[in-house]
Amino acid sequence: MLAFEHKVEVRQVNINTIKKYISGHGHASKGDVIASVKALGYDTGKDDHQADAIAILRYCISRSNLNQTIRG
Repeated sequence: MLAFEHKVEVRQVNINTIKKYISGHGHASKGDVIASVKALGYDTGKDDHQADAIAILRYCISRSNLNQTIRG
């Protein structure tokens, strides 16, 4: 509801798409996702939730106009 109020586009993305984007294969294990995120220089903390969040964030940025702004 908050996204609607602020006119933020909401999309569903299959988890295998995120895994493929971050690790190179869609059936990556949690360990593979964590290793891929760490290889990008991120601290994933004590569990896999932070790695998942970073992977999703990186995927979303790569698909948005923010990607051009950040590189720009």
